[in-house]
This record gives sequence, structure tokens and C-alpha cells, in this order.
Amino acid sequence: MQLYEWDITRTDELIADFEAWQASAHLEETLRQSEAMHAVDVEFEQAQAFHVAAQGRLARAKASWRRRVEEYDLLEAEGSHEDFMRRARQVCEVSEEELASAESSAWSAQSSLDAARAQRLRIAEACSVELEQENLARRQVRVRDLNDVLLRDIGDRIAHAEKWPLVIDPSDCAAKLLQYSGCAVLNFWRPGELTANKIRVAILSMIKGGGTLAIDLFAVAAGTGREILAEPFDDVRPGLFDDLLDRSLLKAKASDLWPSFYSLVDEARDGKRFSFEQFAENNICKFKMMLITSTLNPHADLTNLFDVIEVVPGGFD
Repeated sequence: MQLYEWDITRTDELIADFEAWQASAHLEETLRQSEAMHAVDVEFEQAQAFHVAAQGRLARAKASWRRRVEEYDLLEAEGSHEDFMRRARQVCEVSEEELASAESSAWSAQSSLDAARAQRLRIAEACSVELEQENLARRQVRVRDLNDVLLRDIGDRIAHAEKWPLVIDPSDCAAKLLQYSGCAVLNFWRPGELTANKIRVAILSMIKGGGTLAIDLFAVAAGTGREILAEPFDDVRPGLFDDLLDRSLLKAKASDLWPSFYSLVDEARDGKRFSFEQFAENNICKFKMMLITSTLNPHADLTNLFDVIEVVPGGFD
């Protein structure tokens, strides 16, 4: 057949058939990718839920163990009867067993989550699917800028913010910086670290000196919700945690002459250590509270209550 004899409408039909085939092939590939990603997404979400539950159990177990050990130490210091001491030891042993079991479950859940995340990334790459990046809304701070951001608060961002910082720092540089700078860094899980008196003195000392009260949650922030975090503070006095969060502790109520924090002073214990004239206004306004953790994805309560800062490597020449 000569070219001039070719029916142009036939060309249009062939082009239409090819485009239909191409669209059908694209649709089939899209459905295949969607099915593959759906399967790994379900597995990933289940692993995430298992991880969150295991972390919650671990946080509760660690907090309970800390409290049981503190109770035992108090009974021992008071010279309690051996029957009480025996019972206290049994309670501690039960708490230790629960903690060991919770740690094992948390490790297993973390391993499952890591495997599910890796599988999800592999399938996404094979299917040419771009996954949403997590935690894009976080403010990132380089290690070399930690002093300016956390301690000096250049620009008064912390001072004028509605929320205190939650510092996510796998490198542990922030905690070390705060410790070396004379701030009060309390280990949330260590027995004896969060007794009512130690919290009380730490708060007053940091307000008096214009310092920072930091609570280190280490790698257990994923399971630490508001209730667990608030408990040791509210043991000092009911509502103390909320007063710290909204900064009302630093202000005087309408009916009071002194700022609310001064109600924490125990003159019988403290003597003149926290006499009112030692609290200068320029130091009171410099007081800061913050949480520190190496957990990349803390509990939702924490990310809602605090301003999240993520420490990233680099910055030193």
C-alpha cells in the first residue's frame, strides 16, 4: 500500500488504542503499587501501635519501680520494723520483675518497628513511591547553637513562648551542656532523683539563680504521657505541674503579695537559703523549664504540651 493510500482515520484509531493501552497499563501499575504499599502501611501502623503500647508499659513500670525503691529507702531510713521491710522488699522484687518484662517487650516492639520501617522503605523505593517525611514541623538546632538557644535564649524565644522546650537530642549534648552550666538536670527514672523535697529545692534554686530546671526522660519519652510526668511534681503540692507549665508559678496571685513559688519554701528545712530578698526579679524572669529525651518520636502529650526542638549534628568548623 502506498503512503498516499493510507487512511488517516486508521492512524487516529491506532493512536487511540495505544493511549488506551498505556492508560490501562498505568492504572494496573498504580493499583499494584497501591496494594503493595497498603500491605506494608498496615504492617507499619500495627508495629507503631505495638511500640507505643510497649513504651507506655515501660514508662509506667520504670516510674513504679522508682517509687517502690524510694518507699523502701524511706522505711529503711526511719528504722521500720523488719516485717515492714520484708514486705517492702517483696514489693520491690515484684516491681523489678515487671520492669524486666516491660523492657523485654519494649525491645521486641522496637525491633519489630525497625523491621517494618525498613520493609516499608524498600517497597516504597521499588514502587517509586515517595513517602512523607516525618517531623518536618520541628525546629532544628545545631549542636554549636545549643548554648545560644537553650541557655542564653537569644531573641527571647523561650521567654516569650507559651510552651517550654522539649529537646530531642540523641547525642546527649544538651543534657551535658545544661549540667556543666550549673542547671538542675533531674533523671526522671532514677530512685531518689524526683523526691518531693529534691524537686522543691531544684525549682527554688533555679528560680533564685535564673537557671534551668531540666527533666531527662532519656529514651523512654514515647511512653511518658502527661499523667506519668506530672505525678512527682504534684506530690510536692497538687497542681504544681500545671503551674510550672503555664508559668503562673512565677507570678503572684491577685490575693497574694509574693509570687506563687514562694509557697514552696520550707523555712524549717531551708533556713535562710531561700529568704525572699534573695529572689531578684531579673533572675526570676530568666528561669526556664525543659524536657530532654533521645526519643525521636515522643508521646503525643509531650509534643502538644511543649515546643519541640530537635538537635542536629554539625555546625562546628
